[in-house]
Amino acid sequence: MAMKKLIHSVLVSLLCLTTASGSQQSSQNKSCSILIRKDRPSLYIEFERSGKAPPLFEGEKEERIWLRLYNNTQWVIEFCSFSVKDHYGGIGIVHEVRRYQTSFGRIDGSTETAPLPKERNQEEPVRTPQGYSTSDTCTPYSLGSGKSVIFSIPREHLGKNLHIVFEYWPEWENRDNELANSPQYYLTFSNQILPSSER
Repeated sequence: MAMKKLIHSVLVSLLCLTTASGSQQSSQNKSCSILIRKDRPSLYIEFERSGKAPPLFEGEKEERIWLRLYNNTQWVIEFCSFSVKDHYGGIGIVHEVRRYQTSFGRIDGSTETAPLPKERNQEEPVRTPQGYSTSDTCTPYSLGSGKSVIFSIPREHLGKNLHIVFEYWPEWENRDNELANSPQYYLTFSNQILPSSER
């Protein structure tokens, strides 16, 4: 009888330890999730507003679009930036402007467009804006976990069939590895994501 009680006690103890271990593992898995909000991607941009501001660079128009960049990860991310006055947003983001077109049901993100058949009185193709560049220099901007920042761009950077794209570097990547390479990460925001009244 004493032996049965001992075996029963050992089995109960083992069951409790297994349950506790499983609960701890489940809790660790939840805390190790890369995303803060599960209904959003790791990094994303949302439209804030549109309006007018003095041209930031020569050749720009006054019409601008303000966007908010969100870092929805547990880590810091960095991207190339430049300083701007407060009414342009919290920071200037170095980015390219690219043209896309729909072809066979998919979006081609390249800067070139497929040749179209020439028609009489066909207008010259619209020039793609250059975007914002700082030449070969990069001033990294660190966006903390769960943080966001507002930036603005000329409306023409998000004209018809255009999108902006910029590179960023997540904290979890080892950029100083002995192979001297690492994956490249890019974020885009297209004219099609704007509210219909802003396109």
